[in-house]
Amino acid sequence: MLKFVLRILGHFFVILGAIGLVLPILPTTPFLILALYCYGKSSEKFRQKLLAHKWFGPLLKDWTEHGAIKRKVKIVAILVLAVSLVFSVIFLSSVVPKVLLAVFYAGLAIFILTRPSQ
Repeated sequence: MLKFVLRILGHFFVILGAIGLVLPILPTTPFLILALYCYGKSSEKFRQKLLAHKWFGPLLKDWTEHGAIKRKVKIVAILVLAVSLVFSVIFLSSVVPKVLLAVFYAGLAIFILTRPSQ
């Protein structure tokens, strides 16, 4: 039963990562790392498919083998977070979501910046 739930979660995180490709408010890579983790515990077939993906495979391999993120990817990720935060602040009317997003993005940026560079 746990493997089934983890596989469903893996699919869910892949979908969120795919949405993050077109919707800048959602980060793609953290969701794919979560999907990879879930697949690693539930389905080697889906884990290998994700690692073999044309665009995401190399990034995920760097992560799994070295716990590292390429410098170029870090720069792009931080820029996307910054742009997303600016747009969120502009378009959200309530202060609470703005603060929550700012805290979440700051935490994500700190996590990204503290990973080793590849």
